[in-house]
Amino acid sequence: MREGWIKVRVTGEERQRLEDGAAQHQAKTLSAFIRRAIDSAITQKPLLTPAEIDQLDGTREQLRMAGVNLNALLREVHLFENGVSDRGPKLEDYRATLAELRHALGKVTDILRRYP
Repeated sequence: MREGWIKVRVTGEERQRLEDGAAQHQAKTLSAFIRRAIDSAITQKPLLTPAEIDQLDGTREQLRMAGVNLNALLREVHLFENGVSDRGPKLEDYRATLAELRHALGKVTDILRRYP
């Protein structure tokens, strides 16, 4: 239960920007959005829109899958070097994994550039 009030005077333009921000971030109320924005400023964590969160989740999943593929590739190398397997990974596998990692890391870099 909320117990306190903080009154802030804003211009009509400032109020409109706050309402637009609340809508963009799909906040249930203007107060909820303002609390999230203040918390974001205090903790120095970015205030992300639902679309940005989805983008980060998708990028995280791509990076995770690239890591899984790299792990499988390294396992093949290990098995080959220890004589358990009679063939090592193909050059195309190295190239595909490297391309996958570069793509995923490029997306992470692009996202991080947006935030201080």
